[in-house]
Amino acid sequence: MESKYEMKDEGEMESEPGGLITWVKNLILLPIRPFISKTALRTYLTSILIISTSTLLFIFAITAYILFYYAYVPNLTFSRTLHLQFDAVHTNQIVNRHPYGTATLAPDIITGQAYDVAIELSLPRTPDNIAAGNFMLQVDMLAAAAAGKGTWAATTPEGIISEYAFSLPSATPTTTDPSAPAAPAAAPHLLASSRRSAILPYRSWPVEGLYKLTEIHWYLLNFRSETEVLHVPMFEGIAFPAPNTIRGGRGRKEMMTLPDALRVEVQSSHRLQVYSARAVFRARFRGIRWFMFSHRFLAAGLFIAGFWATEMVFAGVMWVAVAASVYPRLTGREKGEEVRDGDARVVKREDGDEGSRDDEVDGKLALAARLSDTERTFPTLGGKKPLRYSSPRIKREE
Repeated sequence: MESKYEMKDEGEMESEPGGLITWVKNLILLPIRPFISKTALRTYLTSILIISTSTLLFIFAITAYILFYYAYVPNLTFSRTLHLQFDAVHTNQIVNRHPYGTATLAPDIITGQAYDVAIELSLPRTPDNIAAGNFMLQVDMLAAAAAGKGTWAATTPEGIISEYAFSLPSATPTTTDPSAPAAPAAAPHLLASSRRSAILPYRSWPVEGLYKLTEIHWYLLNFRSETEVLHVPMFEGIAFPAPNTIRGGRGRKEMMTLPDALRVEVQSSHRLQVYSARAVFRARFRGIRWFMFSHRFLAAGLFIAGFWATEMVFAGVMWVAVAASVYPRLTGREKGEEVRDGDARVVKREDGDEGSRDDEVDGKLALAARLSDTERTFPTLGGKKPLRYSSPRIKREE
């Protein structure tokens, strides 16, 4: 017996309560239906993923540029305080009759960067300092003592005597007895040396008297002091290359080219009175470092945009690769579900339509073809005869 389906017109649908409610609901949802469709929801999800991923990668690009800036661009200026040693005053053994001081330079100084080095001396305007006239400042850049295995055995360069070993912070004399044999100390490796002259500014006694008279109120209020700060340039644009590794007969030897310490010596025929001393390093930026330091906002924008674009390109490549491997499986599964739904779907046709009858018969044949025609026997309970199933024959209509 064939089932018959009838199509209801719009008036009959409106006459039924359920059909009217459905029609009203469809009418209300009609304006917003394009915005809640599957395509729209898929677009919303894709947009959210793209925006969140790009925002996260932008934060990573900013962080990467900040780390790169602080790792690549050194400090513009840094200074080291020098504590001058007066050996002729506090010890019986005179290692050096001139005041000297040392300071470590690590980790602020780097290889391949040019520096201007200057010494600042704070001197009182005493009669002895004024009478000293010209005096000399000697600055030596010293590498660490290379007495270890696999490094250059440091030899004392020409013009450098053993007193340098006692002036370094890591080497001090073990005895003050002049007759006792001194222990051999590891000599540092001299990388650069410079000697420059300096002098206190001269003022005649009338000019000095008038100056003190006009500035006496500042001296009484302790806003001024009788001190002169001398700024003496010692090196201009000095740079140190990266350490070199040379193969020798006993293995590899590393040549230290970056100074580890700085030594300053004040040479004068008179005894100078010094308040304080310090070494000032100022970097000379060139190339990318100059651009990053002088044009910070422009450089930050360009580098962050470059980092972000690179991250987005690689993220897009990964997105395409994942989509190419996952999307075919999802589409194949959806197509399989559509085929199964199409086989189980019954199409409503009007009576008297011969094409619809043929379609129904073809659908039944296709459904029967998917079933197995093998006869089966099913067991029963209570000692009854087993049930047999035989494939029915489908009668074709003429």
